[in-house]
Amino acid sequence: MVEFYEEYYKFYEQNHAWALKSFLGVHFLQNPNDAITIAEILYNQDIDLVIETGTYRGAAALFFASIMYQYRYDAKNNSMRPFKIITMDINPEARKYIDQFTLLAPYILFIPESSVSPAARATVNKTVFEMKPANVFISLDGDHYAEAVYNELLYYQQYVVNISNYMLVQDTRLSRKWHTLYCGQSKYDGPCNGPQEAVNWFMKNDGHGRFEIDRAKEYLFSTHQKGWLKRIFK
Repeated sequence: MVEFYEEYYKFYEQNHAWALKSFLGVHFLQNPNDAITIAEILYNQDIDLVIETGTYRGAAALFFASIMYQYRYDAKNNSMRPFKIITMDINPEARKYIDQFTLLAPYILFIPESSVSPAARATVNKTVFEMKPANVFISLDGDHYAEAVYNELLYYQQYVVNISNYMLVQDTRLSRKWHTLYCGQSKYDGPCNGPQEAVNWFMKNDGHGRFEIDRAKEYLFSTHQKGWLKRIFK
């Protein structure tokens, strides 16, 4: 079974199947299986704040918002319980895709900055302070090189304050020897220089005892293998 999924992922990646999907007409790079798992977490944990690095064109942010809009809306009182998606990318093009959806755009705060830049940190801090979210989901999907992912893990872990909330490191399967882009020399634990090495290093040196890798969220196959980090201790 393991070999089957490895070959499936290799075919999926090398044939650019990840590039063939869209959500609301916007290019969406998420594997469908993982998208449903994220939606499940958002609903089950009544997430009111998502922090996303790596906006690309904004399809993931729109996906988050469309799910959250449904369960945060109080039909009985015709009111909306507050929620927000904070998403950031150095490429500003996402704004034009997000803004065309006038129902969802007000709930999406796009930051055209690097994820750990002073400007991004200040905006996230300000939003979290003002909002005081009850449950947070963090999706790290920006620069996939190990050092960049590790720096995001170090900084954004502070916002996962509740037990059972998740910090998702996306595309950990890119740390495969055949995927030469991420298999240069690494100072982190692992054979490559991608997201999985960042997770390994974080769990070994920083997250151990406070986070655990939740393999149950993979549902047999996930492009984020060993990337679902669940808060287990404050």
